Amino acid sequence: MTALPEITEKKRRQLNKAFPSVPYMEEVAKKRVPHFVFEYLKNGIGDGMAAKRNRELLKNVQLLPHFLSEHDHPNLKTTLFGKEYDAPFGVSPVGMASLIWPGAENYLSRAAHKHNIPFTLSMAASLTLEDCKKLAPDNAWFQMFAPDEDIIVDDLIERCKREEYDVLVLTVDSPFPSHRAHDIHNGFSVPPNFGIKNLIQMLKRPRWCRQIVKEGIPQFANIKPYLDAAKEDNDNKPYVRESTQFMADKVGLHITAERFARIREGWPGKLLVKGVQSPSDAKTYYELGADGIIVSNHGGRNFDAAVATVTLLPLIRQALGNDVPILVDSGVRSGLDVARMLALGANFVFMGRPFIYGVAAMGEIGGDHVMNILKTELQCALGVIGSPSIQELPNYLFKHNK
Repeated sequence: MTALPEITEKKRRQLNKAFPSVPYMEEVAKKRVPHFVFEYLKNGIGDGMAAKRNRELLKNVQLLPHFLSEHDHPNLKTTLFGKEYDAPFGVSPVGMASLIWPGAENYLSRAAHKHNIPFTLSMAASLTLEDCKKLAPDNAWFQMFAPDEDIIVDDLIERCKREEYDVLVLTVDSPFPSHRAHDIHNGFSVPPNFGIKNLIQMLKRPRWCRQIVKEGIPQFANIKPYLDAAKEDNDNKPYVRESTQFMADKVGLHITAERFARIREGWPGKLLVKGVQSPSDAKTYYELGADGIIVSNHGGRNFDAAVATVTLLPLIRQALGNDVPILVDSGVRSGLDVARMLALGANFVFMGRPFIYGVAAMGEIGGDHVMNILKTELQCALGVIGSPSIQELPNYLFKHNK
């Protein structure tokens, strides 16, 4: 396992000045990534209302300080599924992260290992689940969109077993291909329809181009064995299925009780259901054997009429009770946002875009810097309100009188 480069105190001060929070990283990332790629990362779907609701409603969550508190050294550690993590947040799966910044999954998995937080590898990653486990042996989780062929599902599960993954994240909020107009307009259709405009945008980002040359053309590394098999099966046909078309063909079914039960039977580790957006679904998946629920609307990327996770989280907590692990993502951009979600009832918080902004702005050291900033912001939030630990945060939630 290759360690992240050491950062001197002088370099750390420079980073803190240049990138004191995620919005500063986003601004620089926009200048380093081709326009059509950046739009894929930043935008939601449709008019972007779901993504906007995630942010606006989360920013409105208020916490009530207790200045008589004697707790001057808040504890960020938390235990989840029997493992103690150094902070209550982790890296969400981001499909095609290494297209946004080549090598992103490699950098972020190593940073997560250094900071002892979870890194969730997307099935649509350029890093294989086998290599990810080498980079983050105690911190790697694997996210799966259950393909429509049981043989592929079974093989992915067997690969995770061989690598001794502890947590499998089953995403259920993508039962139908999304129609993101801005991506289609930019050539992110299935199959891709890139043209001279995309080429010009890439050439305007020389550092990104050099990184592509260094890391190689991004590909769906985890589905490559199945894509290769599909090509062999279609040798006598007039076309060869490309990887994006393969993903579109194979992924996109509702995870019914029957399909979920089959996956649950085959997977002996912790099984989380990601993308749950209703209390009734959360309760049903838990009763069917899920070990926890990830409340998520895919960052507002799949359905523009989706309810904000900040609204859903308390409802799902009420439906499941206090003993069920509930995790959340979508709209989180800061350590204060992490505190807000924990105060609303989450046990753990995930985010995707902030970490990608970090590596796009700073390269290999970006993930490490984002994690440091988030921990600093979270410690500040707990310190100001007087909370001794993240577990106590629900006691500091300001509830408006209605």
